[in-house]
Amino acid sequence: MQNKVLAGAALLATAAAALSPLEPASGIYFGAWVDNSKNDTPSAFNTRLGSNGSIFQVAENLPLSKSGPAVYDTVRNTNTDAILYLTVYPNKDNVTDANGFTVFDELTDAVVADFATRMNNLVSSGNRILLRWAPEFNGNWNPWSQRPVHYVATWRKIYTAVKATPGGDKIAFVWGPNVAYNYPFGGLGTAPFNIPAGLTSATFTDDMKTRANARNLTEFEAVDTNGDGTLDGADDAYAPYWPGAEFVDWVGASQYYYGPSDQGPPFLLYPSYQHSTNIIPGSDAFVQQLTDSPAAHPADLSVDLYTGYAVNYSKPFIITETGASYHEWMSAYTTLNNTDVPAAPIAPSHNLNSKLEIKQAWWRQYITNQAFLEAHPMIKAICLFEYQKDEEATYRDFQVLNDTASADNSTDTAAVYNAFKADFEAVKSLYIFANATAPVAGVPAATGAGNPASTGAAAPAATGGAAPAAPAATGAAGPATTGAASPAANSTTSSAGSTAAANSGKTSAAQTARVSALAFTAIGFVAMIAALM
Repeated sequence: MQNKVLAGAALLATAAAALSPLEPASGIYFGAWVDNSKNDTPSAFNTRLGSNGSIFQVAENLPLSKSGPAVYDTVRNTNTDAILYLTVYPNKDNVTDANGFTVFDELTDAVVADFATRMNNLVSSGNRILLRWAPEFNGNWNPWSQRPVHYVATWRKIYTAVKATPGGDKIAFVWGPNVAYNYPFGGLGTAPFNIPAGLTSATFTDDMKTRANARNLTEFEAVDTNGDGTLDGADDAYAPYWPGAEFVDWVGASQYYYGPSDQGPPFLLYPSYQHSTNIIPGSDAFVQQLTDSPAAHPADLSVDLYTGYAVNYSKPFIITETGASYHEWMSAYTTLNNTDVPAAPIAPSHNLNSKLEIKQAWWRQYITNQAFLEAHPMIKAICLFEYQKDEEATYRDFQVLNDTASADNSTDTAAVYNAFKADFEAVKSLYIFANATAPVAGVPAATGAGNPASTGAAAPAATGGAAPAAPAATGAAGPATTGAASPAANSTTSSAGSTAAANSGKTSAAQTARVSALAFTAIGFVAMIAALM
């Protein structure tokens, strides 16, 4: 009888393993990355949404920057069971050569061990963590990007250390590239290439990303997936950076809409030039990004991230950061007393659609599109990018849940807020919201860890990360977002850890099958035990 019981237990464990760490059996986590440098908070977001977000993104550097208030305190202060979605950037403070490899030098065994201890401390204090390490690694705007050999080795090292802690099962690692559209993105940026003699980074052209100019031949051979001696769109934007299914819990991608390029063919989603035109996206723009089909250029390799990695590896998918940009003004990125100063208005010829028209046309393609969500059942989380900031040559508004006047004092922001709330209400049952909880105790720091970086580290390294030609301007900007700081009342019956039975939303066939497999196995196991008694 003991052998039969053990066999039944093994079968049940196998079925339970069908879900990745922190993956809900049904429903979609929903939350945001809010601009804490402008005094916005997850609690204020909850008030504006009218429900408790189930994930909130914050960021820090590794090794830590100067000590400051713990950015993840803002999530704990919601007094909910929301998941802490933590983006961790390799620290760029001491990088003197953006096209080199020194950003990896500080990630010593001691630093990684200390980080693992801090993550375990967070779990011990009641947190569950979605951990996105070194995001947008296939772009060319961060000094860890387009260096897959260094990146994969470091990823595996950190993953192994964190997962070995007692709380490792409550930490899910998110592999988060940028969508491949227009890979490897225009210009030199931070890509690991030497500039030919007599040229500058401004005159470096894409056809110079060759073996002859590579900083490291091992790295170059990894990204030159077709072996033709040049890094270009015909190379695979994802495969070189894949750490292996056993080292990844979730898959995701940054997806933004910026409007067409000011140069080159119109209506490219992610051209390699500046954007400043306000126009609605094409009706299939979001899916085109996600599937990379059709690719940006006829010669480019088209790789479907969702199918190739989420579906084929059975990994839950998170839209890691997302929004549609409305260009408020042309900007020289000048500031006065931390207030952004407009350099020039957007040309009338570039103001073709309103803020509401652009943003609604974007969110209706995925966030509030029930047909899309049911056709993509592996999408288990969406994180809004609730920022207004200078980037490239314009001041950009990515927000949809800001109920105050925008930086240009338009009334369109309120219209966007009201329209999003109305559209979201119609599909709300598909989403998971956090439950109110008692306040969580403080988090002990690991020895020598210090505190996470303050707002400078918490701000995104490159929003837009979706395809700037060079590193995006850092430092978020915009008016402070108002809204009461108290958490919203729990407005749904779903919790952040809900199952199909608890979620009132309609589940897809694939989701139902996974839940049914768990239930069927559990019922069979119970029946078997009863028969043996």
